[in-house]
Order: sequence, then structure tokens, then C-alpha cells
Amino acid sequence: MLRSPPAVAGFIGTLSFTVLAIFGPLIVGQQQILNTYTPFSPPSLAHPFGTDYAGHDILSLLIYGTQRSVLIGFLAGLFTMVIGILVGLVAGYLGGVLEEFLMRVTDLFIIMPSIVLAIILVSLLGPSDYNIILAISLTSWMSVARIIRSDTLTLKSRTFVEAAKISGARTFYVLRRHILPNEVHMITSNTLLAVAGAVVIEAGLNFLGIGNVSQVSWGIVLYQAELNGAVVTGAWWDIVFPGLFITLFVLSVSLLGRGLERLLDPRGGVGGVRAR
Repeated sequence: MLRSPPAVAGFIGTLSFTVLAIFGPLIVGQQQILNTYTPFSPPSLAHPFGTDYAGHDILSLLIYGTQRSVLIGFLAGLFTMVIGILVGLVAGYLGGVLEEFLMRVTDLFIIMPSIVLAIILVSLLGPSDYNIILAISLTSWMSVARIIRSDTLTLKSRTFVEAAKISGARTFYVLRRHILPNEVHMITSNTLLAVAGAVVIEAGLNFLGIGNVSQVSWGIVLYQAELNGAVVTGAWWDIVFPGLFITLFVLSVSLLGRGLERLLDPRGGVGGVRAR
């Protein structure tokens, strides 16, 4: 991975945001984000990212809100992958009527706009972080399921899988020992991409005011900026810097995911196990 500058940049960026998520509330205490200064002050030495409508330091808000945004992104991305992997493995390996049913359900979800479904679910369940994670997970697993199913269909016809089945290996053993290890590169990459997508959806839901607006996150900073006329007053910094945090995180995670996929790919990387 060190020979790939984009992957290294992605690793450094992802690590930086992870550290910021862990220690952000310690670096910037709750009292610090409540301090008020001159509203809509432009970036300066005292406030590098400026202040918002109420005079809160935007940099402090973004650092403090990193934990919530990144945590929701990682949990939603993880649950998205679990659902997608289970559906893809079962459909691809078992086949038959069950595969047909699961793929038709997947197609049904694909043709529906994910963000609209997420908005409906959060509106029905209530504006909590748990419900946001659930809504993102239930509306984002489809592409993962199709990818895993496609690769599982290919793998189950390979010689080493056929040999395992002939020798009497149980389905769970074949999936755990022969199928999943050969899909590690795709699972790793798609997990990170799912995390990136979850952060964007979370920011979008909070920007629309559907999430829990009483807690700080990158999306809530954008929501408060839009609600209180940052664009009308020309306070561009109240929009640009939260958007920049989201963009840099998504870019970092995506670059890391692509780098790890190439590294672990058994057809070209050093970590693969397909050619036994």
C-alpha cells in the first residue's frame, strides 16, 4: 500500500478523522462549543473557520461533532455490509427459489430512492441516532448484496469449493472457509465505501432537520447555517467548512477502500487466497 500515494493519503486522512472522533470532545469541551462571540464573524486568527449565527466557533463545533458523524457512519456502514453480505451469500450459494425471491426484493429496493426511504423511516421512527443508523442500513445494502452474490456464484463453481462439497463439508463451513476469505478484498472496500455513503446520508438527513438537532454533528452545523440565513448574509464559511469536512472524510475513506481492495485482491494483491 505504501507504493500507492492515494491509498497512503486515504489512510492518513481516515486515521486523522478517527483520532479526531475519539478525542474531539476532549480537545473541545462542551462548554467551549457553547461560548459565544460576534455572530457571523469571518475566518480570523481567533476563529480560523469563523463563527455561526449565534457566535459559536465553527471549528470547535466541527471538531466536537466529528465523533457523532463518524460513529454513525461507521455503525451504519457496518450494519449495511452485514445485511448485504448475508443476502448476497444466501442468494448466490443456495440459489433456487430463495435466490429469486431475495434478488426481486433487492431490485425492489434499488428502484426506490434510498434517501427518500431513509427520510420516511426516520420520520416514522423518530429523530434519534439509532433510528438514523437503522434507516441508513435498511436502505443502502442492495448494491453490496448484488456484488457478493455475483462473486459467490463464480466461487461456488471453482474446483476447491466443489471438492469441499463432495467431501461432505457443511454449507456454513464452505462459506466460512472457502467463500468469505476470497471476498475479503470486496468486503473491505465496500465496507469503507458504505461508511462514506452513510456519513453523506446522515449529513443530508440532519441538514433537512429530520435528525436529532439538539446534538452537534457536521450535518447539524449545515442545518443551522441554512436555517439561520448564512447564505443570505454572505457567511460562506458557515457552509464551506462543514462541507469540506464531509468531503475530506468521504475522499479519505474511499481512497483507503480502493487501496485495500487492490492490496487484498487475490487476482493481483499479496493477501489473496483464491489460487490455492
